[in-house]
Amino acid sequence: MAVSENAYMSAVRAGMVSVVPLTIIGGLFMIVSYFPINGWDKIVAPYLPVLQIPVTATFGLLAIFVCFAIAYDLGKQLKQEAIVSASMATVVFLMIQLKLEAKPEDIAFSMSGLGSKGLFTAIIIALVSVRVQKLFSDKNFVIRLPANVPSVVYESFLCLSPLFFLVLIFWLIRFVLGVDIDQLVQTAFKPVVFALNTLPGILVYGFLVTLLWSVGINGCERGSGDTRTAVALHHGLRFLHDVRERRRNRGDDCSRTYHVELKGTGIPESQPAVVAHSDFPDQ
Repeated sequence: MAVSENAYMSAVRAGMVSVVPLTIIGGLFMIVSYFPINGWDKIVAPYLPVLQIPVTATFGLLAIFVCFAIAYDLGKQLKQEAIVSASMATVVFLMIQLKLEAKPEDIAFSMSGLGSKGLFTAIIIALVSVRVQKLFSDKNFVIRLPANVPSVVYESFLCLSPLFFLVLIFWLIRFVLGVDIDQLVQTAFKPVVFALNTLPGILVYGFLVTLLWSVGINGCERGSGDTRTAVALHHGLRFLHDVRERRRNRGDDCSRTYHVELKGTGIPESQPAVVAHSDFPDQ
């Protein structure tokens, strides 16, 4: 409950859930593109580039939508202008996904960073951007126009100072210092799965996967970087299953129990015996 009610975790969950329709639509086109029928690949080959467009527009841009949705939800929870929060976070995220080229006209987005590879980066950018916006607002480091100015103009000017700060900081990190933020975040968020051939390592990995699932992230896909991890997880879970089966066969498992709470300090001697109810077989 503490994790669920936390504003940041709640925003992450809301952002991840909001993109589910995109994954469903993209998944439908992906199924059509790679339908598991012999000879289907030859039939669909001429149309594959066209079928991949909706997939790229959904899965390929997933991190952008996640960043926008998380920042929007967190902005609402922190009493900020939600659309401004979402716009700021998206601008910063898109900026760090640009590829630095020799010629300015050749600058383009790194498409891999806009998809699942940049998902963790999008989450961090969204949370940091709204947090900075909140800090600037609380400390009154913002440009406030007169009250008679239209609300749209008023709100847009409120984000100038925090947006400038965010753009400057991430521009320095990404392009001046040359830090690959996506790679850095991927490394930092890769589950620290120690000694995967031991029970403690498997338990830690299982916990991290479940924790990610609780906020709507496919923990197995994001956490396991190679086949060895998946194999180790399989054997570890199989080991836990075997232990449970042995305990059950020995009769160590206790059946589920039920109880009835009686009001009062005691039962009078005249009280008739309580007859076992069919809904309570273990009474």
